[in-house]
Amino acid sequence: MADGPVYTNLLWATYTSLVRSYCGVDGSDHDATLEMLFNASKRKADEYLNNPFTELVPTVVFDGVVADDYIVVNGKTYTCKATADEDELEFALGSSDSDTADNFAAYVNSTSLGGSYGATGVEGVTAANTSGSVTLSTDYGYPEDIVVTSSDEATLLTRDVLTSTDIPEDVNQWLYQRVRRHFRNRSALMMDSPAGIGQSMYVSMKSEESGMEDTYDVISHLRLSPGLG
Repeated sequence: MADGPVYTNLLWATYTSLVRSYCGVDGSDHDATLEMLFNASKRKADEYLNNPFTELVPTVVFDGVVADDYIVVNGKTYTCKATADEDELEFALGSSDSDTADNFAAYVNSTSLGGSYGATGVEGVTAANTSGSVTLSTDYGYPEDIVVTSSDEATLLTRDVLTSTDIPEDVNQWLYQRVRRHFRNRSALMMDSPAGIGQSMYVSMKSEESGMEDTYDVISHLRLSPGLG
């Protein structure tokens, strides 16, 4: 089974000092133990969350755009013209596709009021251009709330791109808490621990006795039901 996004994206090298600080540890003497607990906690988080931390992001790719090409975002039509006219939602054709995309994104993000359409921008939507590829993200709600079409898929390709999202800070806090709890009670797991087939059951029992039974209140709101990830 492949490692999940928490295990893959939260690297020990990045979080070493934070984990040490959270556990009240100075120096690197306990790094081997802390890293082991950190990695085990990441796997526990992935196992519980079943969350890929990805989303489909509406994207418009500008490729040879010409005057009179247009894009519709949530029912609002933006038309490319040789000369810009914000009141009519007409954005300027630039010297390159990336320049044209910049002009379009500026209109979507505009807070200007007036003109034939009342407002230039799209409420609750933010556009960002990278080399002629414009992503549209929601300020609130869900990405699927954004509906985008264009006049010509050859020059203005609209698509949903599967994009990784940041691991929420709540997950980091849960990891720190779990590592600290197990680190402080590590002697209970190591003392008289039997080898062989009964070891896993012994460690599980000792974890509960030491108050180390895992709880997930901090991250329960991020959990996806099996099959929905």
